[in-house]
Amino acid sequence: MKRLCAFSFARRLFKPRTTHSQESKEQMEQSPIVTVEDNFDLQESRESMEKSPMITANNNFDTQSSTENEKETGSYAATNIILNHEFSDGLHSWHPNCCDAFVVPASSGYHKGLAAKEGCCYAVVSNRKECWQGLEQNITSRVSAGSTYTVSACVGASGTFQGSVEVLATLKLVYQNSETSYLFIAKKAASEECWEILEGSFSLSTMPNQVIFYLEGPPAGTDLLIKSVVISCPSSTACDSSGTSSVCTDDDNIIINPQFDDGLNSWSGRGCKVALHDSMADGKITPMSGKSFASATERTQSWNGIQQDVTGRVKRKLAYEVSAVVRIYGNNVTSADLRSTLYVKAADNRERYIGIASVQATDKDWVKLQGKFLINDSPSQVVVFLEGPPAGTDILINNLVIKHAAKAPPSSPPVIEDAGFGVNIITNTSLNDGTNGWFPLGNCTMSVQTGSPHIMPPMARDSLGAHEPLSGRYILVANRTQNWMGPAQMITDKVKLHLTYQVSAWVKIGQTSGPQNVNVALGVDSQWVNGGQTEISDDRWHEIGGSFRIEKQPTKVMVYIQGPAAGVDLMVAGLQIFPVDRRARFRHLKKQTAKLRKRDVMLKFSGSDSGSLFGTFVRVRQLQNSFPFGSAISRTNMDNEDFNAFFVKNFNWAVFGNELKWYWTEAQQGNLNYKDADELLDFCTKNNIQVRGHCIFWEVVGTVQAWVQSLNKNDLMTAVQNRLTGLLTRYKGKFPHYDVNNEMMHGSFYQDRLGKDIRVNMFKTAHQLDPSPMLFVNDYHVEDGCDTRSYPEKYIEHILDLQEHGAPVGGIGIQGHIDSPVGPIVCSALDKLGTLGLPIWFTEVDVSSDNEYVRADDLEVMLREAYAHPAVEGIMLWGFWELFMSRSNAHLVDAEGDINEAGKRYLALKHEWSSHPHGHIDEQGQFSFSGFHGSYEVEVVTVSKKITKKFVVDKGDNALMISESKERIKIAPMVIAINNSDSQSSKENGKDIGNIILNHEFLDGLHLWRPNGCYAFVVPAGSGYRNGLTMAVVTKRTIWWQGLEQDITSRVSAGSSYTVSACVGASGTFQGSVKVFATIKLVYQNSEMKFISIGKKYVSKESWEMLEGSFSLSTVPNEVIFYLEGPPPGTQLLIKSVVILRSSSTASDESKQAMEKAPMITTNNYFDSQFLFMLINHTCNDSCQSSKEDEKDTGNIILNHDFSYGLYLWNPNCCVPAGYHKGLAAAIVTNRKECWHGLEQDITSKVSEGSTYTVSACVGASGTSQGSVEVLATLKLVHENSQMKFIFIGKKSVSNECWEMLEGSFSLSTMPDQVIFFLEGPPAGTDLLIKSVVISCPSC
Repeated sequence: MKRLCAFSFARRLFKPRTTHSQESKEQMEQSPIVTVEDNFDLQESRESMEKSPMITANNNFDTQSSTENEKETGSYAATNIILNHEFSDGLHSWHPNCCDAFVVPASSGYHKGLAAKEGCCYAVVSNRKECWQGLEQNITSRVSAGSTYTVSACVGASGTFQGSVEVLATLKLVYQNSETSYLFIAKKAASEECWEILEGSFSLSTMPNQVIFYLEGPPAGTDLLIKSVVISCPSSTACDSSGTSSVCTDDDNIIINPQFDDGLNSWSGRGCKVALHDSMADGKITPMSGKSFASATERTQSWNGIQQDVTGRVKRKLAYEVSAVVRIYGNNVTSADLRSTLYVKAADNRERYIGIASVQATDKDWVKLQGKFLINDSPSQVVVFLEGPPAGTDILINNLVIKHAAKAPPSSPPVIEDAGFGVNIITNTSLNDGTNGWFPLGNCTMSVQTGSPHIMPPMARDSLGAHEPLSGRYILVANRTQNWMGPAQMITDKVKLHLTYQVSAWVKIGQTSGPQNVNVALGVDSQWVNGGQTEISDDRWHEIGGSFRIEKQPTKVMVYIQGPAAGVDLMVAGLQIFPVDRRARFRHLKKQTAKLRKRDVMLKFSGSDSGSLFGTFVRVRQLQNSFPFGSAISRTNMDNEDFNAFFVKNFNWAVFGNELKWYWTEAQQGNLNYKDADELLDFCTKNNIQVRGHCIFWEVVGTVQAWVQSLNKNDLMTAVQNRLTGLLTRYKGKFPHYDVNNEMMHGSFYQDRLGKDIRVNMFKTAHQLDPSPMLFVNDYHVEDGCDTRSYPEKYIEHILDLQEHGAPVGGIGIQGHIDSPVGPIVCSALDKLGTLGLPIWFTEVDVSSDNEYVRADDLEVMLREAYAHPAVEGIMLWGFWELFMSRSNAHLVDAEGDINEAGKRYLALKHEWSSHPHGHIDEQGQFSFSGFHGSYEVEVVTVSKKITKKFVVDKGDNALMISESKERIKIAPMVIAINNSDSQSSKENGKDIGNIILNHEFLDGLHLWRPNGCYAFVVPAGSGYRNGLTMAVVTKRTIWWQGLEQDITSRVSAGSSYTVSACVGASGTFQGSVKVFATIKLVYQNSEMKFISIGKKYVSKESWEMLEGSFSLSTVPNEVIFYLEGPPPGTQLLIKSVVILRSSSTASDESKQAMEKAPMITTNNYFDSQFLFMLINHTCNDSCQSSKEDEKDTGNIILNHDFSYGLYLWNPNCCVPAGYHKGLAAAIVTNRKECWHGLEQDITSKVSEGSTYTVSACVGASGTSQGSVEVLATLKLVHENSQMKFIFIGKKSVSNECWEMLEGSFSLSTMPDQVIFFLEGPPAGTDLLIKSVVISCPSC
């Protein structure tokens, strides 16, 4: 187990914004007008709009004054700390305070006085019931103590008041203990519907936990209007020193006088004296750079050193890199550990020390000390200092730089050619050629003997599968005079970087008087690498297994077997070193996981006539996977809201890194500190997160407090009893687990001083004091084969010994600090430990690699192996945030909140291990699915209501049946007739006679509506916009098919016919009229999409027209989406109301069939109209038609097979897709410069080895001068080492602009990393045409 470092964390969790205000301003100016989008709180928006009074036209809104004021404030664009200050990004970064708010574009006409400035927006704060309710923004991370800030806000008010009302600017200051105070900034009287500039200033003497700026003031019922807000630091000097205007750039050193050019100004001694030098030791020591250096002298303690106070210059949640040039001098010390440390004093006077970096300094040369740190909170004091060498030794420093850490460039996936998975890289492993390829390390002797096992060692067999028998020959190594002597082999040219290698062999030793360690080791240049260890105490053959990986290019790699004491013979047989195929293992684990962690579930909707529910839409959402996924956290993390958000969202268990350990709760005898643990436990309890108690004791002597180590036996026994009583009674019933005595396999402090019985007594006493928690043993290197102190057999022996003496051991903890994990080795350890019948938890998992992709692979190995094993009941990570992990290069999220590749892999696995099925109730009133264990919510949607029910899928072998009474789910009758004579009747019908369109008049904003690739907002009635009607405005349309859509899946049924009536219009610069289309999009199980054209209507500028049509469905697909589209790009689509009603009579079979098959045919700018018409009307031969039929019958694995959804999931291969049209069943591949240029789709996840697949593609060509050209179907296979192979499937000769059917088949003997299907072939310059593709497995 590792200690967690006390660092702080990220600036922003997912997408940090630029720290430069100028860039921020430019981004905001370029942002599109954002009003009500599909992620807007539409309920609040509707209430706000309904309650907002009509704002009449008025020229008193002085927009010019706002603009002039912005100019007068100077370069506020470079210093404004308010994000989204002009609301160009909607309400992003702003929050209404107990009221409602929405953003209105000036162009909307909501208030005509705002239209003067193009692109301008303003916020309307409505539904205010108290004068203090308004709009706020958290500015904590952008202000600092000691600086003065000016405030300028353009504000107004609207309502029924007389005269004027006051608008106030206020700061809310929240401190550590949740105490809150308010700081008044300024106020301004605002008249009805007139802009005013509110100005003021503020400064903070100390820095609280939160600083929130907000605008408030007008009486209840009055709308507060806000056009812009600027808060800036006018003093550039102050801003530079405090970091207020923006965070330090990469070139900004926050250290003052870093090279001592100004003597010792800003520097001081920490418990000692400091001096300035140009040389020392008779001129032998001179500055490495510059003219001077400083020394910390007359040091009497190791913590004495040189320091600088950097309070106000370090910003919270920002990572800083530290670099110093240092050395030591005097006291006959030639080498010592020299450290840089940060002293941090919080606002509540809590103190802590943050270790930044350390280096082995010498008295011979200057060395560079480098590290990183960050702070989560806003402390009252921050001091950086150097410390470490023994008392009497001077610390010398030439310079110190602390600046905002540059972002590390992202890793690239390793490129590995010819991986050779499973191929042994050892020469002459069978010894058929004597000892050729081998040599003795040292002056020992080697000979070949017979009598070793013929079977492959089990862990290797699990990786390699069936394998030919071993030869039965082995190497006997005799005359060993050193423990490192043994057989060796050079493998320099055979080892590939970034590949994980598994090591396996049979080993045996000669006669000995006690246990002997045997180790497969690698000499990588001058570094020793552990390839696996085992302990032998008898004359039997033993399996030795391990793994390794090399990530930097070596000049020499040697493998050798060593270990037994001098004079003990060593025997080695069947040494295997081979790269492991992790992807193949993952496929196996996925199947195991599905069997173990999922359960079949049947939702049964019972009642007198359950058949009437047939076709009703059901959506199931997993709320949480019940399997524990947890992480270590620390008290300092809680000051970082971004860390908290990520943790709460992605973990359901926690463990405290240090805060419950004895050295933390009682660092000094009798001074108890449970404050940190209490606060962490309270945080977890509030967020419904369970916590492991780690740990009561820790056996490793280096972790035991000095005062505990100094106690005699009796006093130590008393202290142990007090620790047990104090901890277990204080938290009785609050921790479901305790690690009782940590790392007993690697330490024995308490056992050595108090006797062997103390370990058993710790367990017994803990259980007596609190019987509820499960008591764990916990240790490391159990699962990786590299430690003879804690390999599985020895751990099992240890646990059984504790149990035999009465210790109530309830669980097995495997820490999981591992390098280059190999699945079968981990699984082997779990299998062995599983025989004890106790639950196994991985308690401290971390993996480390410089390369994020390799780190992600390692993490995936550990998570998949654990989740797929029946004995494992929980997984805890030992942290996830950079600078708060005990190992470097182990984090999933970087210091400022960016999720790296390892973090993305973790989230992807969590997503894979959650279930979200949806579909329709069948004829028996049932809906079935297979789901991961956990809590769920089912949603049943009918025309009249939406019913939700929560349930739990727990462990079990039988199918789980959840019943729901039909009485709760009543289908509302549909009204047959509809009068579509005008838009008013449409409105009435929508309310009264069964409209399946919800929120059909947009009275609830855009609720249930989605803009399709564009923007939309709703204008409330009375706004003056478009004659004051409530309507949806669809704007920023760049393609004609962009519009507004609604999912109506749950409200339509097969066999019924529906009539559509929509009141629509258009606005823009067009002349004459434009067309508006009503369309239905059908999405099927295999993601195939089809489109049904319902109707169209020509509309003139700003006039309402009624678009009418009808449709029916022979079957109900997975999704049915209604949408309106059509006007040219740049034209606004206006929608007043939509009504869809079930007709009194159903359409004929022919009509229904025609509507489902006929796509909406219009042209767009991607196609030449004449050519498009020819393409669509070209008669496809019978084989092309069979392609469609094959797809229905055999399960097409090609998604979007007929291009009804454009080029979705298809990728042009080094060429350009000329375009597509939804539903036209044709893709055109143009600009082809090579014959192999074409269109491809990744089908990796949809094929498997051993199956045969048939291919049928309807293809053509255009641009051939004469005769015909060939079209080819090909598979590209990409293996883990990036090696590529190509499989020819079939080819077809095609004439110019004529469809032909290309057919063929393929099968895969092994499964590569990627399988990509593509079509190619015609000569360069010829367009490739593709109408549809079907790949199916008839036997699957």
